[in-house]
Amino acid sequence: MSKYKYLNIEMPFSHNKYQNFINKDSSLEEIKDYTLNLIESFNKKLLEKELDISIINLTKIQFSTRSARSNASDNKIRFYLGEYHQTIIRSFNEYPSMNKDSIIGGIDNCTFQDNINALIAHEYSHVVASSLFNKVFKSMENAENFQKETNLPLIIFKYPHSPNYIIKIKPHGFEFQYIYKILRIYTNSLLPKSATVGKKKLKNDKNT
Repeated sequence: MSKYKYLNIEMPFSHNKYQNFINKDSSLEEIKDYTLNLIESFNKKLLEKELDISIINLTKIQFSTRSARSNASDNKIRFYLGEYHQTIIRSFNEYPSMNKDSIIGGIDNCTFQDNINALIAHEYSHVVASSLFNKVFKSMENAENFQKETNLPLIIFKYPHSPNYIIKIKPHGFEFQYIYKILRIYTNSLLPKSATVGKKKLKNDKNT
């Protein structure tokens, strides 16, 4: 039985006492435990928005010190922390389409922990968005009702020889951003007063 009330996942945990603060010298076990506690807090925020987290089926989280891009699917997250462990990064860069957003944009003057918070929020938003949108909408009526309530456009495909519409979302589209903003509002509240969100311009910034 998981020790987390809002997180249905079984993983080995570090015997170290949970730390409220982590830095680049923290072990992967400490960061893993920190990550699961943060996801637990995320799920509470999603519940406050009356989102059905019971359908989220996160079954695997991987951590590595490799320098690669972290990624996620509907049930798995891979965190690659190489760049964070190798250098002291004082900023968090988002994709150009979001980097200037005042909530889900890039972050300046932030700590290692702030970087990790934003990274976890980003990847977990993929898991949640995939679960809530790709799996739940079984009819046009269901999708259109949500669309009216949130003013979010849906990406809808109708496959050949299929009598029903199949709902799909863009990886970083409106549905992802809807979830991501809920989580980033929380992590942004943990930022130091010196931090700025959405004001950093990426090099070679291109519109997407």
